[in-house]
Amino acid sequence: MLKIQLITGVAVLGLLTAMPVMADHSRTGFEVREDRQDARIEQGLRSGELTHGELRSLERDQAQLARLEWRLRSDGHLSRRERRLLQAEYDDLSWRIRALKHNDRYRVAHHERRDYWDGERWGLGPQSCR
Repeated sequence: MLKIQLITGVAVLGLLTAMPVMADHSRTGFEVREDRQDARIEQGLRSGELTHGELRSLERDQAQLARLEWRLRSDGHLSRRERRLLQAEYDDLSWRIRALKHNDRYRVAHHERRDYWDGERWGLGPQSCR
């Protein structure tokens, strides 16, 4: 009896550890990639690596890419050629995110501006601008 309980316990434990492997596969690779790119854009905005203009440009590009994907999927199937086209477009957008995050433009917070007025005096801001 103990042997059966032990085998059952090991089997249940094996199934529980295999559960993460059998994760939800309802999301496409493109959706996952779009989420990762969204996270990179948000991080770039939080860190100041992206200006608001760059953010608007990237958001517009992502919206165009989402519309393209929606049009290509409208027949219910992505051909190999369509999949390659989407992959290339996501590659281009990924490269663009990286290029904009690593250019020499930084978003300057309102309180860091040299002409900042705090209500009592003019603020000097950072000693050196990037």
